[in-house]
Amino acid sequence: MTQQFHTLDSSPIGAREFKRAALHSVENVATFHELMTEFSAKLPEQAIVAQRLEKQKGFTAERAKEVASIFERSMRFAGVLDSNGNILPIRDADAEKETSVSVFSDQKQDSNAQVDSRLAYGDLLELGTSVTRLRRSEIPLADGRMAVVFYPQDLASKEANKIGNVLSALVE
Repeated sequence: MTQQFHTLDSSPIGAREFKRAALHSVENVATFHELMTEFSAKLPEQAIVAQRLEKQKGFTAERAKEVASIFERSMRFAGVLDSNGNILPIRDADAEKETSVSVFSDQKQDSNAQVDSRLAYGDLLELGTSVTRLRRSEIPLADGRMAVVFYPQDLASKEANKIGNVLSALVE
C-alpha cells in the first residue's frame, strides 16, 4: 500500500493532507494530469471536457463522457473543485496569513463572531451551541480579485437570496 493510501485512509475528508493525497492520485492518471494542466483555474462543463477528449485524444464519445465525469467526480472528491467549477488551491496552514472573517448570523450574540479564514470545504464551524458543516466557494471578480464565500451545506434557496440581498445593499 502506498503512503497516499494511508494518508487518504487516516485523514478526515476535507483535511489538507487528504486533499493533497487525493489530488496526487488524480494527477497520477496521465489524461487527468493533462486536463489539470489545460484547465488550471476552472473546469468547464463535462460536455466540453468530453468533446475535447474525443477530438484531441481520440476517445469514443461514450468513453469521453465517462472519463470527463470520473475526472470531475475525482476533483470534487479531492476537495479542490467548488460548485462553480473553480479549481481551488490547497493552502498550507503555515504559509497563510492569520486573518479572520466576520460572520453574521440572525442570532444577536453571534453577530460579531470571528472565524479563522483558513476554513476549508467540509470544516465544522461552531457558533455558540450551533455546529454547521461549511462549503466554500471562490468567486473570481474583476481585476484578478476574488470573493470567498463560506456557507452551510444545507443552505436553502431563500437564505441564498437573503445573502444576495445583503451583499447588494452593502455596495449600493
